[in-house]
Parts: sequence; C-alpha cells; structure tokens
Amino acid sequence: MSYDVIVDKVKSNVALERKVQMKIALIVRRLDVGGIENLILRISECLKANHDVCIISTEGTGFWDIKAEVIGIKVKKYCIWDYSDPLTFINRIAGHINEESFDAVYFNDTMIGNALSTLLHSNIKKISVLHALDSASTAVAFSNNEHINGFIAVSPRIKKIMNEHKLNNTFLIPNGVSDDYFDKSSSRDKADQNKLKLLYCGRLSHKDKGVLFIPELLDIFSLHFNQHFELTIIGDGPDRNQLEKLLKERHLTNFVSIMGNMSKENVIYEMKKAQFLIFPSLSEGFGLSILEAQSTGCIPVAFKIEGVTDYLINDNINGLLCEYGNVKDMFEKINSVYADKIKMNAISKAAILNSQNFKIEKTANEWIKIIDKMPLNQVESKENNINSIINVLSIAADQQTMSAKKKWLENYYNRLDGNLTLLKENGIKNVVIFGTMYMSHFIYANLLKEKFKIVSFIDNFKIQPSSINQIPIYNEHWLEENKDLYDAVIVSVESLSRKDIKENFEKKIPEKHIFDWVELL
Repeated sequence: MSYDVIVDKVKSNVALERKVQMKIALIVRRLDVGGIENLILRISECLKANHDVCIISTEGTGFWDIKAEVIGIKVKKYCIWDYSDPLTFINRIAGHINEESFDAVYFNDTMIGNALSTLLHSNIKKISVLHALDSASTAVAFSNNEHINGFIAVSPRIKKIMNEHKLNNTFLIPNGVSDDYFDKSSSRDKADQNKLKLLYCGRLSHKDKGVLFIPELLDIFSLHFNQHFELTIIGDGPDRNQLEKLLKERHLTNFVSIMGNMSKENVIYEMKKAQFLIFPSLSEGFGLSILEAQSTGCIPVAFKIEGVTDYLINDNINGLLCEYGNVKDMFEKINSVYADKIKMNAISKAAILNSQNFKIEKTANEWIKIIDKMPLNQVESKENNINSIINVLSIAADQQTMSAKKKWLENYYNRLDGNLTLLKENGIKNVVIFGTMYMSHFIYANLLKEKFKIVSFIDNFKIQPSSINQIPIYNEHWLEENKDLYDAVIVSVESLSRKDIKENFEKKIPEKHIFDWVELL
C-alpha cells in the first residue's frame, strides 16, 4: 500500500472520528454577562468539536451572541417580549426545535424552557439543568417534569432536592473551569506580596450573594490592617448603590475598587493578583467563582453551605469555610492564614490541584454521556395547556425584564374574559388580593375592576407604596380584623408556595372563600 493511500486512510478515519454525532440545543434566557451564560458558552465550545451545537436565547441577548458566533457556535435569538401572546412565542421556538430534529435539548434557568417540553417531539431528549436553589429556579426546572427525560444537578445539595421531589433520572454533574484559568505563565508566589489583597467576584445582590456583608467585613479589617489591605469588587447588580452607600458611610471607599463587569481575561488577572476570594453567599447552587479562584491559586473564603461550598472547599486544606453569616469568623480565618505564609502557600497550591478535578471538558462530556442513560418519555407530546404556560412564565423575572414582562402579561390578560364564574357562583362582590408583587396588582385590577370591588391588597413585605390605584395595602393581620369588609381572598403569589398560602388562609379564615389566581383563568 502506497504512502499516499495510507495518509488518505488516516485522514478519512480522523474525519470519521470528528463526524458530527448529535444535534444539541442549549436553551438560555439571554446570552449576556453571567455565570450560567458563561458556563453555557464554554460547554458549547467544548461540544462543537464533535457535535452540531446551537444556543437558543428566549429573552433576547446581550453582546455575548457575537462571542459565541466568533468561536463557531450557532445562536438562534428569540425575545418573548416581541410576541403578543405566549402560545405563538412558544410554538415558534418548539417548531424550530422540531424542524431541526435536535437529539437533545438542555433547559438552563429559562422560564419558558420547561413550558416548551410538552410541544417537542417525543424522540427529542429533554434535559432540565438546575443551577440555583431559590424557589423560582426550582419551580421552573421541575415544572412539566413528566415530559422531561432527565435532570442535571450541579451540586450535591441540588441533587438532594431533586431526590426529595422524587424526580426520575437525576444526575450530579458539577460545573467546570475553562483551561484559560489554569494558565501558569503569569502565576507567582502570593506570599511575596506585602499587602493583603482581597477579591469579590459576582453579582452585587445581598439576598443570595450576601454582598452587604462586605462593609461589615472591611470594618474589621480596617481596625487590624490599617492601610495595608485592599478589596477589588468585580460585578454589578441591584444592590450596588446600597453597597456603595454603606462603604461611603463607613469611610471605607479608599480600600475598595468597584470595577463592574469585566472580561474573562481581566477577571483571571485580578484573581492572580489576589490572595483571597471572599464568597459571602447566603444561597448558592454551585459557586463557580470558587473554582475559578482556586485554579489561579487565589484562596476562596466562603460561608459553609452544605452540599455546595463544602463540596468545593475542604476547610483549611484548599480554602476556608466560615460559619454561615458570621463575618467575624470570616475575618479571623483570613487573618490567621495570612499571618502564616507557609500555610497560605500550601492552601493556595492545594486549591489549584482541587480545581483540576473540575474541568469544563469533563462537564461537557458528562452532559453528553447521560443522553444514552435516560429513556425516551412515555408521555407523548401534547398541546400545552395555557394555564400551565402562564404559570411557568410568571414564576421568574428580574428587574431588567420586569417592565417588558409586565406589559406583555397585561396585554394578554386584557384579552381574556377570565373564568370568573367561581366568583359569581359564590355571590362574591368584595375581593382582597394577597400579594402585590410586580405583576399581580395590575392583572387583577384590569380583570376584576369592572365587576368586583377590590377592597385592599395584602403585602407582608411592604415592597410597594401604601396604595395602588388608590386601593390600600395592608399586612396580613388586617384580614382577621376586618372580615366584614370582604367576601373572598385571591392569592396572587407567583411561586408554587401560593398553594401553601391558600391552605393556610383556609384554616385561618374558614368562613371566607380563598382562591388561587390560576383558578380564575
């Protein structure tokens, strides 16, 4: 056999090995700056060598779609707010997925992903990935679960929650770090630095990320380190203004640089400069920043969250775990290790070794491997019930999308006659609405104002002003003290906890009619 023939056969075999094996769709809300989006971008980059990969965004996109396309990843952009009703929007995406005959679709923290599942062909594997622990994320990820072939948990804590919900075909696949973070060309001995350098990297939100603990922590550092410390904050979010206000009030601004969102390259640079990453999260699904910091030798310091931070950090070995919510403990742990340069170097090196167990290539490969492990659905695709779609759509939103979402739902409800027979048949005239969250007040104001009197809104958190459209807002105690003023309570809480709230009211005020908002549609 000639040399040329042998070469041709080798080339042919290589081509066969690289032949596209499957068509994969990864559905996300937006391709924008964010932990989940960055993860999906990296996974897509790994998969595209052997598979035909397409990222589908459901709420428009930021500039990251350009980054995806530059590295050869197809992006299909949809925006829910551009459509006048949910069925048209969802059927448009489902039609594209069915027409393209994808082998598998991964739903990633997108409020319409699981709503799509009932419209997709039964031979398409549908996989729901749960990245976070909040009630909205779990409600979205677990919805329409009889149509989902499998569920991915990114941490043991999430896997435990899936088991508690008795979900079938659950897989623990931790997130991974890109090779870029393991670049050792500019690594250096962090113990040689003569100034304590701290880093925070993440969304500036206190509810889940605990960012308002930062001023309290820096207060303690300022007492013990005088001018010999600094904190770099990377990220942006809803509590940035409050954080800046607290830092200013405590005269800490000289110690802090708030950089906003940064490119991956600049994040890596800052991590290599810092000795410690502070990670004060109160609720976390995984904690990718911990791994990214470890891969550069930056020591992560986190509150202990069982099955999450203690999954990535072995205390005093490759990072530091602190008592949950205890800022003083966080300071003491950092101070102790910083004072012992030998120990600090040992933890830094162990952190790098630990992070190498969590590479993005391994994550991507595991995502593909599970496709063959899960059976096709026994439930055949069916037309989506409009109530279940609206239910899923209304679960999750953030401030960026709230205005568009509010207008979108308002247009939809304005076209509904509504199933008001429940109210009419029970002789109801005066209604109280429990919950004034982002959309509920105007939904019911528009739906009921012509036929029923809305006596008041009930909002225990008082996140709204004292009245809406001249309808007063009270706390829950008002219900028991003013039973003669209303006939029924409508629970308009958008999470699945509305069912528990309804049952609670039925026990507290059994003589009143209690309705779940979904019952009225």
